[in-house]
Amino acid sequence: MTILSPYKRSWLDRALVSITAAEAGPSDLDLDSAPELDPWRPQITVIGELVLEGDVRGHPALGDKTIITSPIIALDPDDRWARTVSRWYRLRRHHPREGHVHRAHPYLAPLLPPDRAQIDRRLQVYIEWLREMDAQDRQARGCADKDGHR
Repeated sequence: MTILSPYKRSWLDRALVSITAAEAGPSDLDLDSAPELDPWRPQITVIGELVLEGDVRGHPALGDKTIITSPIIALDPDDRWARTVSRWYRLRRHHPREGHVHRAHPYLAPLLPPDRAQIDRRLQVYIEWLREMDAQDRQARGCADKDGHR
């Protein structure tokens, strides 16, 4: 088993905190301070991660522009909010799925946006994978600690 690098471990810890936050759902304060995507649509990256593509307003690092989010961890069933590892997003107008293929972008797979069943399944698998990565890293660290390694 391989121990995650400090950078990857830190990212995974943030992802696990974000999963817990998403399971609880956002507070009004979370959403009041969240950047807004309007319009937006779900997309799949070339490596199979679920992201949102859209026009963001109020992003603390990116300002107002068209973006592709980092992989999402949760998407509200009523399409009011989304959660990535780093932040909440308020969602407004959802682009229709039918008949649309996103503009050419090397990060996005050339597919129609996923439907809700595909989204839910991808999110479930992604969270399971993150939790499994955590368990494997913790087990590897435990074995290394017992052997006197770091």
